Amino acid sequence: MIMRLLLSLVLATLFLAACGMKGPLYLPPEPAHPPAKTPAVQPIASSPTQQP
Repeated sequence: MIMRLLLSLVLATLFLAACGMKGPLYLPPEPAHPPAKTPAVQPIASSPTQQP
């Protein structure tokens, strides 16, 4: 009986470690507002001395 209890505790520990402590169906909460979209490449303002 003690061996069965020990085995079940070991299996439960491995299961929780594999799924994370929050469980396998945990979804993070949605952010309150979406982050502001910024362009991937921002244009570089050319200085007046570089213009032909």
